[in-house]
Amino acid sequence: MESWQKQFSQFVEDTLQQVEETLQQSEQFADRLADAIEEAIYEIDAAVETAIAPIVDLCLEADAAVEEAAQPFMQIIHPVLADQPACTGCQFYHGQAYGDSFLVCAMHPYGVTKEQPNCPDKEMIAWFPRQDD
Repeated sequence: MESWQKQFSQFVEDTLQQVEETLQQSEQFADRLADAIEEAIYEIDAAVETAIAPIVDLCLEADAAVEEAAQPFMQIIHPVLADQPACTGCQFYHGQAYGDSFLVCAMHPYGVTKEQPNCPDKEMIAWFPRQDD
């Protein structure tokens, strides 16, 4: 083999060796980068969860407080929605479901009948306290 062929062959081998080393280094870099990204994502996820958990708890507490505060109002409005128009605004209206049973009120557990449009025991909710003169 001639000298220039040996040099060319050596050049090709050296170049292939350098390409192989570069690819190995690139693979190692990619692995380290993937590990760093995964760790960063885990830390960000933990930080977000830590930051959001109190907000979620606060929202759930606020929802429960709003529901509790709205209960008297819902007892006034709900009879219209529950097909109990004679009970609308009555302070005795209960309107809660217990399993498959719906309790309208203690005096009329199943509500007034369709033939009786007005409830004889109805007492309206006093929105404002009476002021006796």
